[in-house]
Amino acid sequence: MKNQYFGDINDYRKFGLIRALTGYGELSSGICWMLTEDDSRPDGGKLDYLLKPDTWRGYDGELFEALREAVVIQGERSVQGADKRNIVPGGEYYETILTDDRVERSHFFAQFFQRSQGKDLLFFDPDNGMEIKSVPPGKKNSSKYLYWQELEGIHELGASVLIYQHFPRESRDVFIERMIPGFQKRTEYEQVISFRTSHVVFFLLALDKHMNIFKKCIAILLTQWEGQFTVSS
Repeated sequence: MKNQYFGDINDYRKFGLIRALTGYGELSSGICWMLTEDDSRPDGGKLDYLLKPDTWRGYDGELFEALREAVVIQGERSVQGADKRNIVPGGEYYETILTDDRVERSHFFAQFFQRSQGKDLLFFDPDNGMEIKSVPPGKKNSSKYLYWQELEGIHELGASVLIYQHFPRESRDVFIERMIPGFQKRTEYEQVISFRTSHVVFFLLALDKHMNIFKKCIAILLTQWEGQFTVSS
């Protein structure tokens, strides 16, 4: 995540998904932005939806107005805008900058997990998504990825996990079909659910104890956000 992305169309769907999955505060959450420094790229410019309330407000009116107030009215492009406006009820935000340095990265996640004890859902928001072979930890741009080793042990914390994932250059259906059993094999989570949007996909690694509320929340999500998410497991 970069501050320059805050409030774009992907954020609207992302926050809408987290809000729905947590039952608008019924489950607590820890939001790990995996925040990286802004750059000169135009990413995060998909803001036209905020000027089209008749089309977009109906999915989550409260969320839409909060993002419109932050971005359009206040000109605020910062993840701190989510905390100030309580965009994720019951959420606690971890806003420390993540660098490519391995030692700093280790400290970063140790601090996040310490602060997230007792949370029901942990959300990870890397710039790109899960690790790729060409970028091992500590290398340039490693801060843009979440590594498998960092998912180890979360199951024992009693938390379900939601992960942002950018689509790579391959068939999106094939990618999702490959990733779901990959998560099941490389983590202790048996229940893995994907939420595909027109731009990105989110993977939910769900504990059995949360499945009843997730099923209820997903049913509401698919009604409220009709046409915006495709769910598979």
